[in-house]
Amino acid sequence: AGIVDMNELTLKQAKWLSEINDWKGASELHITLGQYMEACKIVVDSNKENTKNSDNNNNNIIISNNNNNWKTYLLDLMRRIPKEQTDVLNYCGDIFVEVGEDDMARETWTKLNNISKLMFLFGKRQMWTEAAKLAEEHPGEFDSSVFLPYAEWLLSQDNYMEAMSAYKKANRRDLSRKVLEELTYNSVVESRFKDAGYYYWLLSREYESLAVDLMNNKDNNKDNHLQIAPSKNTTTTDNNNNNNENIPTLTIAQCQQQHMEAEQKADLYYAYSTIHSYIMDPFTAHQSETLFQMCRFLINSLGGNNTDNVVPYGISKASTYYTLAKQAMRLKCYKLARLAFDRLSKLQLSLKTHEEEIELDMLIVQAKPMNDNPEYAPVCYRCGATNPLLNPFTNKYTLGDVCTSCGHPFVRSFINFDILPLVEFVPEPSISDEEAIELIRSPPNSNEGSMLASSTKRSNKRNGGEWKETKHENANVLSLDDDIDDDGYNSDMLDTNVSAVSRQFSTGPMNGENGDMFTECLNRALDRQGNKGYVPVIVDANTLLAMKRGEVYVCKPSSKHKRATFYRNMLPDIAIAISQPCHRFFHLEDFEFSYLSEQNCPYSRLKNIGEYGSL
Repeated sequence: AGIVDMNELTLKQAKWLSEINDWKGASELHITLGQYMEACKIVVDSNKENTKNSDNNNNNIIISNNNNNWKTYLLDLMRRIPKEQTDVLNYCGDIFVEVGEDDMARETWTKLNNISKLMFLFGKRQMWTEAAKLAEEHPGEFDSSVFLPYAEWLLSQDNYMEAMSAYKKANRRDLSRKVLEELTYNSVVESRFKDAGYYYWLLSREYESLAVDLMNNKDNNKDNHLQIAPSKNTTTTDNNNNNNENIPTLTIAQCQQQHMEAEQKADLYYAYSTIHSYIMDPFTAHQSETLFQMCRFLINSLGGNNTDNVVPYGISKASTYYTLAKQAMRLKCYKLARLAFDRLSKLQLSLKTHEEEIELDMLIVQAKPMNDNPEYAPVCYRCGATNPLLNPFTNKYTLGDVCTSCGHPFVRSFINFDILPLVEFVPEPSISDEEAIELIRSPPNSNEGSMLASSTKRSNKRNGGEWKETKHENANVLSLDDDIDDDGYNSDMLDTNVSAVSRQFSTGPMNGENGDMFTECLNRALDRQGNKGYVPVIVDANTLLAMKRGEVYVCKPSSKHKRATFYRNMLPDIAIAISQPCHRFFHLEDFEFSYLSEQNCPYSRLKNIGEYGSL
């Protein structure tokens, strides 16, 4: 009974302190009784009444100081209140939001671990960076629509790349792709062709990612169409909801087609950006050989003099032929210069200031010999054929920037556009990419040969027998027999001997002559190809094991649905680099200089490119 009387006396004292406007003392008395809600309400209600009274007395300066004092005191109370008092803490957080104290409200919601109200606070105050970070730290706890206003805010701040990422997180890949397409279009219209090439490359990656998602859905027995739309629980603005009804569906074939077209345009705009600068700028830092190779790449890729091929918007054939003719004159390729001037005369030249110069050069070239400098004649490193400087497009199987004899695509360095001595090859279908890489990385005299012999043994066993090797008077005897031969040798001894023969074979004359096994595979591919379309070189396990890892480059696939692309350097003295994100090759020295200068890949603009050397 005495304790009850003390509590009643304490409550009466708190009420009296509240009446004389000592809200702090009254609140402390309620805290001692464990009445946290009453303690907080006394602080808030008392100061609201003080604010009204102060407004009537026009004592605004004193009000401001009082407001700061009671907010700070309420924050101190919030810190002393146990986490179990969720109602009290929520009340404090709501009061802080109401009076505009974002930091105090954030601390309150963080103590409660109330992520939803914390996200609501960020959205209300347009603190989108904090909202995005919170959503990434707590995936799946929010509706993806939280990223939509964040993406729109980023667009208003001209942060387009981050806005596209936010749209993807909001499950609106259609809006992300729309932003990217607008960036690409504006770059082309504004003649920023290097940016256009970069954005087209991003588009190619986007369509490739969509195709991969479709294939994964197909593997999971889902529909073979992909609709880039938000989930059912996603709430968006009215405009976005109206757009959702018209979102198109894409098939795997459409995505793959769009991917290839965007990737080709990325290469074309990337190369043409230098030619455009040469035409428009008063000076150029590029060498004649670089401009020469870029023009050849562009004309061959665009279909030469074929008017049926559609030239991407902004790329001028006239400017390309003009640049080619000028550089061909300097490099003493007069036959090519005549051809370029002849084709240029049939095109409409937008640069009127160059007309007199072109007419003079056309007269000068007529006095030059009718031949080209053999130093610049492109040679195919696959078949050894010498190619014309421009593809004549007389063979339907050798269209584009490829060898006119075997159809092998020229692999160029995407800085100076020289043709690199790389030949494409693929492992046999039974050999996975991981196994092929492991074989290439294995030393020639390693135990990998035993695996190859075992596979050969299994293949021969299907034909009714098994190859075995025995020792007879210091001689190795290879015979086709049952598991136990006539001399009683068991299979364990056989495997050991076969492994030894395989190791001896891998270090024998074929491998010692640096590439005879690969050359045999190459010749078989040429014979099998004949006059038909291009057929890549197919190599077996023994050839992979015999290769030197320093001569092999691999373009790693972006998904499990694609195979890796392998290349062999036919001139190992030429150092080559590969950028794995974009699968573009470069001269090693040029690539390292560009990467150190710009701190990113010259083509993909990515800072982290990983390993860029051979296997």
